[in-house]
This record gives sequence, structure tokens and C-alpha cells, in this order.
Amino acid sequence: MVVVDLDGTLLRSDGSFAPDDLDALSDLGDSGYLRVIATGRSAFSYRRALGDRILPVDYIVFSSGAATARMPDLEIILAHTLSAGETRSAARVLLEHDVDFMIQDPVPSNHRFSWRRRVGCRDFERRLSLYDGFARPLPKDLTDLGPSTQLLAILPSPGAADIASDLSAHLEAYSVIRATSPLDGDSLWLEIFPPGVSKSSACAALAEAHGIEPADILAIGNDYNDQDVLRWAGTSFVTRNAPEDLRAEFPVVAANDHKGVAEAVERWID
Repeated sequence: MVVVDLDGTLLRSDGSFAPDDLDALSDLGDSGYLRVIATGRSAFSYRRALGDRILPVDYIVFSSGAATARMPDLEIILAHTLSAGETRSAARVLLEHDVDFMIQDPVPSNHRFSWRRRVGCRDFERRLSLYDGFARPLPKDLTDLGPSTQLLAILPSPGAADIASDLSAHLEAYSVIRATSPLDGDSLWLEIFPPGVSKSSACAALAEAHGIEPADILAIGNDYNDQDVLRWAGTSFVTRNAPEDLRAEFPVVAANDHKGVAEAVERWID
């Protein structure tokens, strides 16, 4: 089984895919390997990024593990949801820490969200503009909040790491996942999910369903929200565009713009 991240790993900086990377995934399928994309994107965001392109994979794990879909028709086969009470409790923590955040609706409508702006950093404003027509202000009364897929705190540098650590300590009842913003490549996104949600837990469920052991799994990623699946898989690589600390922890292949996925597959097969 092969698990590949999308942005910064398989997807190139210009929004295209390296033919060698796609050929490697196709060849794996022909040889009977299960192929999984594990992305932080929602299904809506994935469709918007790819358009009519269909990738040679069997499953896609969306929203860092909150949902899993079977390809090629993107049929959702599993989704996780925060209850209204869990959503309200997490929102109170974010309000107490006075940060900008968004609350995503339940799958499959988790491209829709409510938002709370403190000062509105550039990354926050850019995400609002990308989802124009799908976003609404946070209700003044938190009892009006219903279930959600996740909460997303957007923390601009500097000082983001310290704020994230403090928030994580107050959100121990949740699955809290850190990621670098795919929009500005600098801000820190802190994603708050139901307990147990992660890329690795979603991939583990697929592996178990297909009788595959972690030792027989290759994972390829480039950012902190890949870290759990990279540590779980029997063999893992990060692309050269990954942060320095991830490159120190995992073997490194070429960057996403230079066929890193194909290189990782070749090294694993050999």
C-alpha cells in the first residue's frame, strides 16, 4: 500500500502533476498495490484543484483523516463529526485565546464554514476570499452552533508556534493537527478534529480492511500534518521541500516539482 500527500508532495507548485509520478502510481495499481492520497483538502477543494483530472488512486483521505472516499467517483465511505457540544467547547477555547478561526460544516459540506476575525491576517483574508459565498460570520450566541467537521485556527508568524502549543494544551480532548498554510506557506494552521482523527488512523482503517500490515506500507509527505502517517508506515520519505526538522527525521527524496514521488516508489520497490 502506498500513501501519498497531495499539496507539496504529488501536486507541483504550478498545480500540475509530474508524468513520472503518475506513471509510478499507475504501475503500482497494475501490480496490485493499494494507492491512497491523504490530503488536508476537503472533497470540494480537491475537485476545485483537479477539475476533470482523475488520478490513478483507489482511495482519498480528505481533511487530514476526517473523511475517506472511494475512487473514481469520490464516494464518501467514512466521515467523522464533532458534536454541537464539542464544537462549542472548542470555539470557547479559541475565543478565550483571541485568535482568528473558522468552523467547517459537517462532511460533505465542509467547504462551508462560519468564521471569527480578530484582526484578520492576510492568510485568513485570502482563505475567506477563496470561499466567497460559502462563509458566514460566527453567531454571537455559541448555542446556535451545530455539529462540525473541524475548527481551524489561523496563526500568523511570529509567535504562532507558542500560541499553537498553548492551544493544544487546552484542547487535549480533541485531535489537534498542525500544518503549514498551503496559501502563504508561512502561517500556521491548527486544525481541531474529533478524537482519533488523523491521516494515519484513516489509512490504518483502509489497510486493515484490505489485510495490509503497516510494515508493507510506503508513505510520502512534506509537512507536519503528514508526520503521523510518516511515523506509522513501515517506510517513509519526505520531499526536499519539507521543513528542515522533517528532513532530519525521515529519508529525503526530490522535491514535489522534481518527481519526488516516483523516486520514493523506485527506492521502496528496489
